[in-house]
Amino acid sequence: MGIPRLSQDLLPYAEQVSLGGFSANIEAARYSVDSLIIDGPSLVYFVFNKLLAYHSQHSVTPATSAPSYSEINEATSHLLSSFQANGVTIQAIFFDGGLPEAKRDIRLDRLEKLRVQLETYRKVYPEFPMRAKLPQATPIDFDHVVWRTSPLSIRRLVLPAPPFMVASVTESLHVGRWKHVVHVVPGEADIFCAQAAKDFDGQVGILTNDSDLSVYDLGSKPRVVLLNSIEKKEQTKDSSIIALALHSSSIADRLKVSSLLRLGFERHLDPSISTGIVIERARDDSRLELYASEYSAFCNQYMSPSPADINSRRNIDSLDPRTAELIVDTSDAPHVYMAPLLEDPSRDSSWSYGAEIRQLSYSLLKKVAKKHVAEYARKGQRIVSRVVPVLGRQQIHERAVDVLEFLETASSALSATPLAPSASLLEWYIVALRIVHQQKRSAGKQAPNSTQIIHLLGLSSIPAARTSWEDVHLLANAHAVLYSLRMLKQITTCIINHSPPESDDCELPLDRLRELNSRLEPLPPIASLFLDIPDLHSQIGSNLDLETRNGAIMRLRKSLDLEDGADNNNAEIQGPGDDQMEQQWTSTAPNKKKKRKSSLRDEAVVAPQTMHGSNSFGLLMEE
Repeated sequence: MGIPRLSQDLLPYAEQVSLGGFSANIEAARYSVDSLIIDGPSLVYFVFNKLLAYHSQHSVTPATSAPSYSEINEATSHLLSSFQANGVTIQAIFFDGGLPEAKRDIRLDRLEKLRVQLETYRKVYPEFPMRAKLPQATPIDFDHVVWRTSPLSIRRLVLPAPPFMVASVTESLHVGRWKHVVHVVPGEADIFCAQAAKDFDGQVGILTNDSDLSVYDLGSKPRVVLLNSIEKKEQTKDSSIIALALHSSSIADRLKVSSLLRLGFERHLDPSISTGIVIERARDDSRLELYASEYSAFCNQYMSPSPADINSRRNIDSLDPRTAELIVDTSDAPHVYMAPLLEDPSRDSSWSYGAEIRQLSYSLLKKVAKKHVAEYARKGQRIVSRVVPVLGRQQIHERAVDVLEFLETASSALSATPLAPSASLLEWYIVALRIVHQQKRSAGKQAPNSTQIIHLLGLSSIPAARTSWEDVHLLANAHAVLYSLRMLKQITTCIINHSPPESDDCELPLDRLRELNSRLEPLPPIASLFLDIPDLHSQIGSNLDLETRNGAIMRLRKSLDLEDGADNNNAEIQGPGDDQMEQQWTSTAPNKKKKRKSSLRDEAVVAPQTMHGSNSFGLLMEE
């Protein structure tokens, strides 16, 4: 996750290379990279920042909204195709599927920065700004995005990146022409990039924005190609792609240090000193004795992956990085990090919705999560952890039955004949919003009425004048439920595919597990499911025939009005509502004046919940 200032130390020693072959008009490129091994997360964030700048340039309003998942997917594919068209072979694209325990503090700090970014945006725009994207009819010039768009100024206030964009790109590449080279790995991507480059016999480059990769033992041939430096040079008959690259062995020789690992260690010890002092200290062997334990711990971060890790890749390749991380976590309590959704940060955390579904997912992995899972998310103005207890076998069975019965009754069309994409999307949003509605009502909070939900989904014949933060927050609540269902789908798939029927890994009878997985199978991919409000209106409201639209409105009014009129005493058998979640999302630190950085590490222990055989989704299924 970066050695501060290392890139500044190494950039003066970078060389210009050509990607895919030499060009007579580019004399400065003295080396040709024929094959690329790509750091997946770096690639996705590079594309995201390019799209963000592109939208900003074409925006007619001061605010710049985040690119959609489908745009990020398309731009990523376009960039890869550009490399291939220029004669570059894509050998592998690696995505993180695990986080070292030593870097958990860094992950929490990143979540906190995202929380602050969203909070700042909300304060600057007390009314949610008008959509600042190109009109839908205007196609995006992805070649212009990738090759002719300068990065957005870091001073520009923007929303945080879409929380599932890395998972969305991974999912998109897995079903396309790149599926054989895309890998979610049981660790950080850079370790696997380094090992693959070292093992490769040819002119290979690691495409990344992480200068840390130059610290690894890459051998004599591989280069670290800096993603932010790539540039396409248009010529009379063809085009060439050039970039800056770091050749670790050559730089070490020039600096007269044994390896760049020594240089990285000294920079890691003191980010404030000059490059000259860093180099001088890296040459001093006596410092290895002085900092023996620190150097050993530092080197352990840059060790090659074990054969077991390499072989386990096939078990998690199809998973979201967040879900894969949960499965490969070998600590006593697996950690899950839920990035802030696009929500109103002055309201309750959207991740409080769908909590029962995620608890079922964690509990199915009882061999991994033996007692509990630590789930990190926003609560108020902090990022805190909630300790989610693992359910017992009987509780797992009851919870699974509850979910199945709810899905069958609340959205019977999902299991009927195939629907048009817009109708299927509507069915899933109805499922999610009814869960949100019931959880709010059970907590004694104001639940969205049927009219508000009808407007949110674009079913109303009278469009809303503009999007409000209230609408944005309700959509984020629904997205939290939908992603919880996605996690459950992926975990059940993983267990079915990789645990034999007689295995103790399965906490649910195999037939019930397969039934649950089958019900979740129609969930659309991320790019088609997690839409903003204008795109939701476009996909649902504009594409449904009148009969389907009217039927959906009648079902929503009937079901929600019935719930609103139900006896509140019946709500006590529901799962954790917002009142219970308030207790769960609580720091153990009694002193509210405690420094914020310390509060990031607080954990709340939640007593195991029992269902007592009741259906926690009961009222939702009444018609």
